[in-house]
Amino acid sequence: MLSNALGNRALGWKILLSAQNNLAMLLEHTLVHEDLGIRKSASSLTFNTFARLQELRTENLCKGNDEEADHLEMEISMTLLNAEWEASIACAVLAAIERESDGDIVHRQVATLGLIVRFSPFIDRLLRLLGALHAQNILKNKLRGNGGDYKMTEPVCVLLQEVADKLCPPSV
Repeated sequence: MLSNALGNRALGWKILLSAQNNLAMLLEHTLVHEDLGIRKSASSLTFNTFARLQELRTENLCKGNDEEADHLEMEISMTLLNAEWEASIACAVLAAIERESDGDIVHRQVATLGLIVRFSPFIDRLLRLLGALHAQNILKNKLRGNGGDYKMTEPVCVLLQEVADKLCPPSV
């Protein structure tokens, strides 16, 4: 339900603004939950959250300083949804990717990691964190292991490779 609510622009922002810390804690716990359905829902919620955020950032990048730019929403995304918040979600998503055994969930999680990094105003901090966490190695190991008990589809493998090579720095 929460994931669907983010689809509505106004409601999505109200949710993010009013519950950002609670949302981070919820995601940190549910992305690695033992129940497959909970992990799948948490992965969808995380993806939808960052898809909404990227949509706003992309719109505002294209508009620049024009009067049409939604400066209030951009200010919200820059201050309240801060580097620390994004970093905590990125850590949770990376930990979930490393542990996950379901191909569909891995797909959502890797796509989310890509969304977190791409267009983030906190890119320098995120890249240092991802390097320190060996994100590139984790993604490439997931790709090499091809999931262990399951086989990943070609689109998941391609996405893993692209996020590892293009968005994650080598380990520090």
